[in-house]
Amino acid sequence: YGADRSRLQRYWALSDAPALIDPKEPAEQFRALLDQAVRNCVRPDETALMLSGGLDSSAIAASAKGLPGDRLTTFSLTYRQTPDWCDDPHLSAVAKATGLQ
Repeated sequence: YGADRSRLQRYWALSDAPALIDPKEPAEQFRALLDQAVRNCVRPDETALMLSGGLDSSAIAASAKGLPGDRLTTFSLTYRQTPDWCDDPHLSAVAKATGLQ
């Protein structure tokens, strides 16, 4: 122990890390799981999606793009009075890329 009663102790070593994998593999696995979750949960005729301009709602919108049925309804809230918080550019980009309105 040190004078302040602290001690230095190793609790992790690089050898404990998982084996190296192809960097594309986790992204492909994530995409497959996300697509499956969206297919299981989203019903285009009955579900609405709130687009926030963030990564999560954008990813769900992109995944829902290919679902059969009528168009998925989306909605958003914007703060035009506070330009620093206004997500309009992001919302427009997601809507254009996914074909959602």
